[in-house]
Formats: sequence, C-alpha cells, structure tokens
Amino acid sequence: MLSQLTNLVPIMNSSNYLPWKEQMTAFLKAQGVWTIVKGDEVKPVMPNMSSAMLALEIEKEQCAWTNCNHQVEGYILLQFLPQVLQTVSGKDIAKEAWDELAKVFSIVSPLQIFVSFCKAITYRIQAHEPAPDILEIAKAFGHLTAAKVEIPSIIQAMTLLSALPTEFKHITQTYLQVTTLNDFKFTEIQEGILTEFA
Repeated sequence: MLSQLTNLVPIMNSSNYLPWKEQMTAFLKAQGVWTIVKGDEVKPVMPNMSSAMLALEIEKEQCAWTNCNHQVEGYILLQFLPQVLQTVSGKDIAKEAWDELAKVFSIVSPLQIFVSFCKAITYRIQAHEPAPDILEIAKAFGHLTAAKVEIPSIIQAMTLLSALPTEFKHITQTYLQVTTLNDFKFTEIQEGILTEFA
C-alpha cells in the first residue's frame, strides 16, 4: 500500500499543490476513503437517550470512522515535506486538514504557473515509449488550465510537435502540410503519434 502511495503521489511542497491534489484525490478514491475527506462521511454521534445495545453499535461505528480518518490522515501526511506539515498541525480530522491545505496552497502563485509552463514547453518525448511523456505534457497544460492560465490549442499542439524525437519528425511535417489551423489540436497530434508508434 505504501509503495503504491509513494509511486503514484508526489511529495507535496509549496509549488506542486495542484498536481499533488489531483494524484492524492485519485489515490484516496481508489482506497475507498474519499468520502471521509469530502465530509460526506462524518463521525457518528451518540444520542442522549440510547439503549445499551444502540450505544455499543454507535461506539463501533465511531471506532470504525476514527480508524478510517486516521488512515486518510496518514496517507496525506506521508506525502508532505516537513515544512508543509506545519500547515495542518493540530488538525485531527482529515477533512479539516484537506480544507486547510486548499486554503493555504490553492492560491496559484507565479512560481506554480512557471513550473507547469516550463514542464509543458521543455518536456521531450522518448521514441521507445511516447505515451507517458505525452501524458506529462498534457498534465502540465492541464495544471495551467486549472490555474486559469489558458494556452491556445494551437500552441499546445505545436508544443507537442516540437517535443517529438527525430524518429517522429515526419509526423511534424505531415501535420504542418495537411492540417488547417482549426484542426490543429493536441489530441489529434497525440493520436497520430500513438498510432505511428503502434
């Protein structure tokens, strides 16, 4: 389980909150604990007047909820740099910690935008396995879009073409010669590259 977490979710620092949030959300959903973070599943409350049987049942539910909450907190806290941990110190409920992170780090800084922008325009595609590299470029553009920085479709497409290795340069020539500006899209070029590779 921990190896899955460390392989799938990056360590969170102050500049990569958006990609960290995306990956951590997917991981928590896959583990079946997202409802705790979302706040849909809250700790059961003991009614004032309850039978011993009902009280015992609610205590079991409270214990199960607490264990699940601790599990979520553990997942989240394991993927922080030490300085980020201070942000959520004193937050014993996973939802509160998650909300505090959003409050502190979802403010998009020029640094976050710059990191995503640089990744998008400097990433290079490997000829032996292009799909993961294309995905990284797409994710970088996705982070920019999430940060309300819109990069025109044609620029995204040209960026993808410029990232191709020499083995795929004929794809660049083909697209530049036969594609109109309206049809010049990242997804179309991605499809062409993957078809060529297959």
